[in-house]
Order: sequence, then C-alpha cells, then structure tokens
Amino acid sequence: MKYEDLLEDCLAAIRRGEEPERLIAAHPGHAAQLRLDLATAGSVRGVVRELPAPSDARARQRLRADLAAQREAVAGRRSFFGRLRLMPAPALAVIAVAVIALVATLAVVTMPGNTAEASIEGVVIENDGATLTLQTESGVQSIGLDEAGSVSNQSGASVTLESLEPGQLLRVRGKERDDGELLARRIELRNTEELPVWCERFADVCAQLEKVIAERVAECLRDGPSCEGLRSRYELLRERVNFVERLRDLRDRCESGTAPACREVQQTCESGRPVCVPLREWLREHRPEGRQR
Repeated sequence: MKYEDLLEDCLAAIRRGEEPERLIAAHPGHAAQLRLDLATAGSVRGVVRELPAPSDARARQRLRADLAAQREAVAGRRSFFGRLRLMPAPALAVIAVAVIALVATLAVVTMPGNTAEASIEGVVIENDGATLTLQTESGVQSIGLDEAGSVSNQSGASVTLESLEPGQLLRVRGKERDDGELLARRIELRNTEELPVWCERFADVCAQLEKVIAERVAECLRDGPSCEGLRSRYELLRERVNFVERLRDLRDRCESGTAPACREVQQTCESGRPVCVPLREWLREHRPEGRQR
C-alpha cells in the first residue's frame, strides 16, 4: 500500500474513534512519518472546521494565515512546529504543501455540502457495465466512472469497469453529483484478503451483504457461467459473519455468568481484531475472574 493511502486510511480511522498510537504501532515501517503527519493533522483540525468551501480563494488565504499564526504560537514547544525554524527553506515548503493537503482531506468530511473529492470503500453488489452499485458502511451507493477516470487493481495494473464482480471490495475516489451518484475519478480493486477485515469492521452491514451475495451466487449458478471467484468471496463473507455471530453468542453467555465464555471472548480480542473495537468498554467490565461457570 502506498504511504498516501495508508495515511488516508489512518485519518479515516481516527475520525471513527481509533487511537492514533494504536494505528502507528500497527505500521512500524512508517511509524515515525505517521506520528509526524497525524500530529500535524490534529494541529490543523481546528482550522479546518472554520474554513469556507476549499475552492474559495479566500479560504486558501485564510488557511495560510492561520497556519502561520499556529506555527508562531507553538514555536517554543518541543513539537513538530517547534522545530520548523531549524529547517531550511526547501524543507519548510514541502511541509507547507503536506499540511495543506491534509487540511483538504479533513475538509471533505468536516464541511457539509462541499463538492470536494470524497473517498469511500465498499463491496460490489451489482455491475451493469456502466454503473456499479456498492454496499458501503453507511448504505448503498451508485458509482459512475468519470470520462478521465481509471480502474486498477491494488498493484496498479489497469482493469475494465465491466470486469468488476459482486463481492469484490473497492476503494473509490470521486465527487458526488446532484443526483447522489458518485462520479469516480479512480476505482481501485482491493485484494480479496482485505474483504474479511472490512466485514469485521462493519459486521452488521456484512450480515446483510452476505445474504445479497448469496443471491448473486444462486443467479450465477442458474445462468451457467463459472462462479468460482464469486463463490470464494461468498465463503469468506459467510465465514466472517458466522465468526461475528459466535462472538456475540459468547458475549451473551458471558453476561449470564459463564466464565469460559468470558475467557474465550477475551482471548479472541487480544489480537486486536476489528470486530472487537466496539467491545472495548464491555471487555473491561466483564473480566472472567471470579465467574463460576
């Protein structure tokens, strides 16, 4: 994964409530750069909330002024901005560009009604050859491809829009039109191995998605073409849905006083699986120690 994509994923995770240090620890190869960039994003978040639309020239002028004021205010601290005055002019220019880029990324989420580019992930439900129907974490999204848009796999090789199949995980960047369709500038096909992770992150959505993909498998088998890829993706979804259902059953048994169930939930979540993120507070309150059965 490119560092720019990794940084974007981390920013999105922080907006969902993830702890920055946990994200940094998960990517030791980029730890130093991530810590620096995430700290910078946190510093400018307050500026973003007050900005008008990013296309407004006055917004850019105000951004530069606010960032300059912020750097001056914290120049004496032992922080990233505190070291700016020690850096040569070329390095400062690079940092300024990076900060503005981070502000633009945050602005997509924090400013309602803007027309800036958005980034979403979702699983293909249907593909009519011109328009994709994607199941995202927040609902069903229609995707069209911009005339200058591109479609590629994770390694960067070009693929056709028509070749995308139900059950495949996509990352899409583009702008939403007035009719609600997202006009994609870039569509990236993610690795199949990422599908179960996405399914754990959005377990309830995945449970509904599994039923839809089951219907697509039945249609595929009825029409007669090869369904091996689709069936394989369906099995991944079904396995992860079953896993989440079992974890919830263990949680319910733990709450009723069954110590082995509490221990199994604790052991399962020790590895930091995405499905366990909503259970953090519950896990602290339901330690297996002292339970009898």
